[in-house]
Amino acid sequence: MPLPGSRSLQRTTGLGLILAGVGFNLWALAERRRRSAGPFALERPEELVTSGPYAITRHPMYVGWWLIHLGAGTMTGSAWVIATLPPAVLAEHRYVLREESLLAGLFGRSYADYADKVPRYLGWRVPGLR
Repeated sequence: MPLPGSRSLQRTTGLGLILAGVGFNLWALAERRRRSAGPFALERPEELVTSGPYAITRHPMYVGWWLIHLGAGTMTGSAWVIATLPPAVLAEHRYVLREESLLAGLFGRSYADYADKVPRYLGWRVPGLR
């Protein structure tokens, strides 16, 4: 199933989305690494990182991967990206919730305050809805 529109627009848009996703992931990794005192362990945060991309979204690496997914589908001109991205996001959302529970346990009130200010993914923060 092809996406509508010109192939050159699809390729350009897809490449832009892929580059944005890769850039977002690299920025998030660099910010986490910058805030690590000892050996870097992505799965074991030493402190709550709220700067850089983490000031935009609490989960910049997931957002980055979703942009890459969307970009790859768009770049190839496949409408299947419309069918595959939502289930991928929903499947990964349960890992996000697990990570948030872990972070709330590790960082307590600091994480709760952060979650009140910064959206889970992208968009506007809705007070009372984390």
